[in-house]
Amino acid sequence: MRKFVLLLIIVSLIACESNQDYKMGYSGSPNEIVVVTSQEQWAGWIGSTIQKYFAEYETILPQAERKFWIINIDEENFGSLFQTHRNVMLIDIKKGAEPKIEFQNSKWAKEQLVCKIIASSDKECAKLLDENGSELVYRFHQAEIERQIAKNEKFGPPNLSDKLFTNHKLKLTTQQDSYIATDSSNFIWIRLEREQQLGGFEHQISQGILIYYYDYKDTLQLDPSRLILVRDSVTKRNVAGPSQGSYMTISTRGELPAYQPINYNGGYAVEIKGLWRMENNFMGGPFISLTTVDTLNHRVVTVEGYVFAPQFKKRDYLYEVEAVIKSLKFK
Repeated sequence: MRKFVLLLIIVSLIACESNQDYKMGYSGSPNEIVVVTSQEQWAGWIGSTIQKYFAEYETILPQAERKFWIINIDEENFGSLFQTHRNVMLIDIKKGAEPKIEFQNSKWAKEQLVCKIIASSDKECAKLLDENGSELVYRFHQAEIERQIAKNEKFGPPNLSDKLFTNHKLKLTTQQDSYIATDSSNFIWIRLEREQQLGGFEHQISQGILIYYYDYKDTLQLDPSRLILVRDSVTKRNVAGPSQGSYMTISTRGELPAYQPINYNGGYAVEIKGLWRMENNFMGGPFISLTTVDTLNHRVVTVEGYVFAPQFKKRDYLYEVEAVIKSLKFK
């Protein structure tokens, strides 16, 4: 009898895996979210609270760009076309229901994230959203970062990753067609150069990853003001611009860089977002960096991603390089 029960469990597990394998891939554009709620709710407290967080403008971008594009649809029209969307938020109002938030991965499609907001009234739902708005945005953003990392693992150049591991004892999952432009003892510059048509002309899109490291001495090395000084000294030496005497530096002419401490792979890290510019030139754009301590090799490691795309919006390109820097691992 026990063997029969065990067999049933094994068969059930295999069936679950098979069902997952047969699910179709997700649909929708990056950083897009489908919110399923009535038009009345969307026009009231619920809709305004969701937009307060998800339609907020992304910080440190040259142009105004919202964190997410929101598609609002009512339950009646939420059919198979929208059920496979990469990001879905369901609003479920039931009289007497206990307010709670539920997450489910791959409900209707592979790598999909579905969030269900349950409450007994519109007002209670709006309160729940307001109390958890920043966390909800973080969860959906992390889902986008993880999807991009998975894409890079599938299509990125394996020889580049192998070279980083062999020469520098670190692992990084990079984008397709990336290449190493500079590889010195403690500085690496990875580049991805593309062109995209707009207005009948081809325009340049540049994304880059800067990696540098130095011996770890004390926690003061992770002070943001010190990290910014180190960063500018590194780019001045190593990242030259197209004209004589030009080099990359952090822009302080407008909004200053923003920083926050984060938990990265169980350890302390500092994330910095800002704008870079090319000294003695007219180039510039957004960047995001991650600095943490590699305890295995007793060093401070910074990985930074930057974007140069003067004719285009930059949010999605910035998130792409964020996915690269947040694939950092040590072995």
